[in-house]
Amino acid sequence: MNGFIQPGRVSSAQTDTYYISGRHESLREDEIEYRINLLRLRADESQKVQLDSSYVPTPILEKRLAHSFRIPSSTVVKYGLG
Repeated sequence: MNGFIQPGRVSSAQTDTYYISGRHESLREDEIEYRINLLRLRADESQKVQLDSSYVPTPILEKRLAHSFRIPSSTVVKYGLG
């Protein structure tokens, strides 16, 4: 050998072993998760609701169409009605 180490080979004179360990910690603000679910009415129930205002339908929960998001708990959500 002429002092160079060939790729894929390690010189027997240099056998250093390293053990690396660590941990990363960070503080995160508390969050609130909002989940929006789509409710669907069957066609016959939709018609019953239109014809009879006292009829209480049984909606179908569409889990596959649910959306969710998180915001910090210190955020104030303002909304208005109509």
